[in-house]
Amino acid sequence: MEKPNYYAVLPACVRYDDRLKPAEKLLFAELTSLSQAEGYSWASNGYFSRLYKVSKETVSRWLSHLQECGYIKVSVDQQAGNGRRIIVFDPVLDQGVLTKRSIGIDEKIKTPIDKKINHNNTSINNKKEYIYGFDDFWKAYPKKIAKQDALKAYQKLKADSALLDKLLNALERQKQSPAWKKDGGQYIPHPATWLNGHRWEDEIPKSEETGRWRSLD
Repeated sequence: MEKPNYYAVLPACVRYDDRLKPAEKLLFAELTSLSQAEGYSWASNGYFSRLYKVSKETVSRWLSHLQECGYIKVSVDQQAGNGRRIIVFDPVLDQGVLTKRSIGIDEKIKTPIDKKINHNNTSINNKKEYIYGFDDFWKAYPKKIAKQDALKAYQKLKADSALLDKLLNALERQKQSPAWKKDGGQYIPHPATWLNGHRWEDEIPKSEETGRWRSLD
């Protein structure tokens, strides 16, 4: 893999983009450091996972959000052994045009897919609208019923990375609750119902929390 440059670039359009988390801005800067020689980076999710001490799934969400906001493009180059390339857009050029070094590369690369990890949200069907974070939500939800209804409900939320984190954290808590574990998950609401009802805001009763901690004693 390429070595980082001695400096990174964090342009104002990224620095002051309030859609991005601080960690996502830092990741973009690191990508510019890795991409200055060729205009793209081969770095894997595992590399960034070790660098920032986070999970590969978290890195995947950061990259997906940067791509959604138009700052990078994640692609697989079949001519290079299906290696993943992260192409960094040059925000200085008009309307986010690729750097000159990257333009020729991009023309040869097909739809972006990360095959080493479930790089959610980068496998895009040209006939469907890109919905940030839905694949992560669907993967985490324990009752996979009526996916299209869930997609419509999720789309209404217009979720950003902050809301997605809330959804996923709430799911992890609620999946451990007695109500969701009872009778093999029979009482888990359908995903669309959970989303439409803003059920991630539900508070687990203290008695359930207490029971869960007692079971760990």
